Amino acid sequence: MKTVIYLSNQTVKVITGEEKRGVLVVTGTFSEEAPKLSIVNGQVTDDRAFTSFLKEFWENYQLPKKDVYLIVNSTQTVIRFFELPGMSHRKMMEYLPREFSDVDRMREPVYGYGILGKGKSVPMMKMFGVMMERSFLQEHISRFQVLGIRIISVEAELTAKLHLLERLEHLQGKVCGVLLLEGITLLSVLWVNHSFLHFNRTRLTGGNKKELVGEFCARGISSLVQFARAQRIADELQEIYAGGMKDEEFSCCEAALSDMTQGLKLYRLEQGAGNGIKFSGGSCDLGTFGAAIGGLCAQRGKENLLHQYHLAPEFVERQKERLKLAAPALFIMALLFPVLLFQAVNWFRFAGQINQCLDQLSDPQVLAGAARYEKLKSENITMRRQIEEAARAEEIIGSYPVMAGEIDKVVEHCAYGLVTAEITGFQASKGLVQVSGLADDEMAVHTFIERLAEERQIFSNIHYTGFEYVENDGAWRLWVDCYLKPAKGEETAK
Repeated sequence: MKTVIYLSNQTVKVITGEEKRGVLVVTGTFSEEAPKLSIVNGQVTDDRAFTSFLKEFWENYQLPKKDVYLIVNSTQTVIRFFELPGMSHRKMMEYLPREFSDVDRMREPVYGYGILGKGKSVPMMKMFGVMMERSFLQEHISRFQVLGIRIISVEAELTAKLHLLERLEHLQGKVCGVLLLEGITLLSVLWVNHSFLHFNRTRLTGGNKKELVGEFCARGISSLVQFARAQRIADELQEIYAGGMKDEEFSCCEAALSDMTQGLKLYRLEQGAGNGIKFSGGSCDLGTFGAAIGGLCAQRGKENLLHQYHLAPEFVERQKERLKLAAPALFIMALLFPVLLFQAVNWFRFAGQINQCLDQLSDPQVLAGAARYEKLKSENITMRRQIEEAARAEEIIGSYPVMAGEIDKVVEHCAYGLVTAEITGFQASKGLVQVSGLADDEMAVHTFIERLAEERQIFSNIHYTGFEYVENDGAWRLWVDCYLKPAKGEETAK
């Protein structure tokens, strides 16, 4: 039996359950409000008040103190997603610092990683990496240790929710959208087949009235539809599963959605669970308890954050053990010192004989020839390096896509009658053509993007980042990145 605690803001959530043959069985759900402002974004700001609350919480519900899994949602956590071939744990731990090399705000970071998806036998695996500051993690672990609670796994909120979606039976093999509303934070996920293609996290502003929440969630769905349209899978997106909304908010979202898009059906997230999740202690909202339930899938192996956190103290203990073992060796060295001194005298005697032989070899002609050889060797190495660099530069330059007048014509043709478009940038190293423009209405923008996507002889991929209404221009401004298709037999330079 596992106990999972989820820490984010004032509402503390705990579930008990286990995983049986790929099915998550939830036996109990518990939640209470912590003292106000005692915890913000996963960071405890009032240690005494929060620790006292946590102690009463555990005692009131008589929760187990062993095998507790911690899920944290905090800005102190950085998550990256990437695709890699299978590799050993040692190589993965060497790779992770390079993946997070641009994050310099964390001191003494701790790394963890995991695999997303079904784990099919494919060359590349979809994985996630997590970086968390050691001091932040230490505060939480020390607090639970004081209360006698044994934490055996630590995972981030986002990865726990993605693990939950992997277990929802009716989502597998589909192209659908998922909304997870938690307080004023909405996680929108575009789910394709067995894993996510895109996700976005937004925060509600302006209050929490049911009409505002419904419209807020509907806008999240509209954003997923736009992304699916840019990926040319909008026709396959027919279902949206939402969790965390009350009945009135759900109804308002349905009404707002019918005004924005056509043909989409909105379901409760529980309807997508199928047999992937069972509630033996009564059902609960998957949006509200999604991160805690996903924590039942958390692993406690050496790839977990907690294992890496404990690694450094263990190393210190090993060093102490080595010092204890070294003491007898030092004693033996002291006894053997006279023998070593005798050997040193013999070594100096043999060294003198060797120096005499070297003097005989120190002929001026031999030294001059050796000097010429070293000079030619150095020049040969330099010349070979220059030739290799020139050949490499020629190969890279030859592989760069070229910005030709044909591209201007294609953009102008696609924009004709719809958009006032212009090419604003070109990056040869990436084969990237950046286009911006103005349009009178939204439909003209979508048609322009679809035309660009159909130019497959010129563009290999269209990355559409969205559009906005500019009051000064009285029009809709858009931005789109067009990746040129490499010439036959060439690859785009990276």
